[in-house]
Amino acid sequence: MSTILPEEEIDRLTKPRTQRAAQTRYLEKLLGCKLARRPDGLPLVTPEMLARLNGGAEPVPDANNGLNWGA
Repeated sequence: MSTILPEEEIDRLTKPRTQRAAQTRYLEKLLGCKLARRPDGLPLVTPEMLARLNGGAEPVPDANNGLNWGA
């Protein structure tokens, strides 16, 4: 199970942005995907998402893309 980055880490990554909507837009553009958000607007980002950005992990294939990965 992935852990979610704490609020302080999100704030550090998105500095000088302080509004949650601006932080979310910045991270979505950086990561290239839509992010879920907490009720208070904090974007939900995992360490694995950042590792993929830095080339640290292979992207997980989407199971719903129509390809048969088991063949």
